Amino acid sequence: MWVRSVDLGYNLRRNPQAVALIVIGALLIGFSLRQIWLGFGGKKAVLIAGKKVTATVVSNQASRAQGLSGTSSLCQDCGMLFLFPKSDFYSFWMKGMRFDIDIIWISEKRVVGVTPNVPYPLEEAASLPSYYPPAAINAALEVNAGWAQGNGIKVGDEVKY
Repeated sequence: MWVRSVDLGYNLRRNPQAVALIVIGALLIGFSLRQIWLGFGGKKAVLIAGKKVTATVVSNQASRAQGLSGTSSLCQDCGMLFLFPKSDFYSFWMKGMRFDIDIIWISEKRVVGVTPNVPYPLEEAASLPSYYPPAAINAALEVNAGWAQGNGIKVGDEVKY
């Protein structure tokens, strides 16, 4: 029996397009797995009282802890939708934030409260305030400061996502 050795390095060096495709494929797979692992579920249209927000969905502890930290801005009708496995009094803080936001508290697809114009910290502090919903929630939507008032969002409004 003869064993034939194949020099894959030689074959790949002769075909740079194959190398490029392998690298691009690996990067795409890696990015997709990272997004899934971090709990970033892609973009989703959220409708509140007929107003549309394009939101990035976060649904696990790591992605919820990261939130919008480090993000420099949101488009006018964009946000981040936090989904929780059960209703509870989840707290939010503004660590690493670079702009003010409104937090829209949601329970069973209804607005139960709005915390408007939450300021970002001007400098990194040892202790930051926490923000709590007025009732147990299973979702929260962060949007640009002033968005909720500008769109007439109020307690009791239906939320679809």
